[in-house]
Amino acid sequence: MGGDVSQQVGTGGRADLVVDHHPEQAGYTSVFKDIRADYGSTCTILTEHLRAVDVNISERTATAMLYAIKSDTLFFNRQANRCDIDAFSYLYPLADANLIRKMEGAEITMERLQLITKATRQGRMVEQVFSVFLGDVLLTTPNPAVDVDRRLFAGLSATDPVNRILEAEFRTIFPDQVMTFVDRLSMAHSLEVRTAFLDTDVVRFVAGLPGRLKMRGGETKYILKKAALRYFPEEMVFRPKEGFVMPVSDWLLHGLEGYVRQTLSPGRLSKHALFDPDRVQALVDELYRGQHDYRFVNKVLALVVFQEWHDMYMMGGE
Repeated sequence: MGGDVSQQVGTGGRADLVVDHHPEQAGYTSVFKDIRADYGSTCTILTEHLRAVDVNISERTATAMLYAIKSDTLFFNRQANRCDIDAFSYLYPLADANLIRKMEGAEITMERLQLITKATRQGRMVEQVFSVFLGDVLLTTPNPAVDVDRRLFAGLSATDPVNRILEAEFRTIFPDQVMTFVDRLSMAHSLEVRTAFLDTDVVRFVAGLPGRLKMRGGETKYILKKAALRYFPEEMVFRPKEGFVMPVSDWLLHGLEGYVRQTLSPGRLSKHALFDPDRVQALVDELYRGQHDYRFVNKVLALVVFQEWHDMYMMGGE
């Protein structure tokens, strides 16, 4: 929700969920509220929430949120912060660039003009901000993915907003992706993996807990972390999430500098002349001059992997 929330829910009304980047408006209550007036876009906040719970953001969702961030910030020409840029960078490779170009140069149709007319009649200007709630906007072309989502959510048993999302994931991405990946990767290495949290009694108990015990104040796995504090130190319980990944950053930053520089030397790069050697060397110099996280390391790693691939498969291992 954005703009004058009290207008959308009614003065004295109640909303289940309010996420917004505009200054907070009075006159309503909510079950969950996350308002960050220093952010340039509401979709930046939504992106952070989705990443925090490891949601696999679909191409359509990423496209919509990327376009929203770009529009809200006028492509970072008005209020925006580092979080907006990080969210944009994360969503960009997941989004459909062709669809965004169509949205920016959308065809003018009578249907769209009528929506603009309706918005003009029903909208409201508050402190130089124009807002309007149009309700459901019907798509001219049926969308099978939307129909699947609607049928899924129509059949959910949970009523709590957080639990509805968890139940939807439990029925879809959890068995179709998460557990499938674990099973295939473990079996490929002759490992038997058992997930303790999938014990039937545990699942039944946790499914019945209210959402406020699972996520509070932006902190995920709230009740689990509170229970863990009885056995583990606070710095362990609340440390940032870290996946089981190869320590590539440590490898490249400590001990492989010579290999990296040799692989990306001007002589090696000249074999294909696809990259500017000066720009590549500047990138490598910056890597070993400053303190950088895995995102910067991955830029150099991508070049190293490409160069090794090129030499092996395009140059016959020269």
